[in-house]
Amino acid sequence: KLSRLKSLYLNNNEFEGPIPVEVGNLSFLMELNMCNNKISGNIPEEFGKLSSLVEFVAYTNNISGPLPLSIGNLKNLEKIRVGQNSISGSLPAEIGGCQNLKYLGLAQNKLGGSLPKELGMLDQLTDVILWDNQLTGSVPKEIGNCTNLQTLALYQNNLVGEIPAEIGNLKVMQRLYIYRNGLNGTIPKEIGNLSLAVEIDFSENNLIGEIPPELSQINGLHLLYLFQNQLTGVIPTELSD
Repeated sequence: KLSRLKSLYLNNNEFEGPIPVEVGNLSFLMELNMCNNKISGNIPEEFGKLSSLVEFVAYTNNISGPLPLSIGNLKNLEKIRVGQNSISGSLPAEIGGCQNLKYLGLAQNKLGGSLPKELGMLDQLTDVILWDNQLTGSVPKEIGNCTNLQTLALYQNNLVGEIPAEIGNLKVMQRLYIYRNGLNGTIPKEIGNLSLAVEIDFSENNLIGEIPPELSQINGLHLLYLFQNQLTGVIPTELSD
């Protein structure tokens, strides 16, 4: 038995079949990397027994089914990268239990449902990478509690509703991508608070109203994409000051 195993790297092989439920017995495991394989089936509920786990990397496999609700038991988890799979269901509210989570990467899956407001409990988050899923509902205002967030990538989903004004609380945000959704309403003036932002992309939505002149407060902004919306009014002169 390898019950005291701390690091298990199985990445870049030809492994197939499901993740064995017995993996839950590795209570000392801190790093589990199985990316770039042909692993299938769901992530077992026993996964929540990995109380020491810090990093789980399993992108580019054939993993399917919903995320286990037991994921909320992983109090030490800092990084989850499971993009390019077929994970379905919704992002469970239990994710709010992962109090040390910094990197949430589940892009290019089949996640649906609304983003849980419990994301706002994760004040250590630096990266939320959920692009190219089937997410619905609105961007929860609680995202404004994630004050360490640097990258928010929610593009290519089915999100609707308004961009919450609370997004202005994300003072260290650098890359904000919510393009190719169904967002409506206006661009909140609080967007000007993102003083460290480098790239903002709200293109291909249904946004209305005027471009807020407060955008000119973001001195380091390199990319601003607002095309294919229903914006009106004049282009603010402040953008060229």
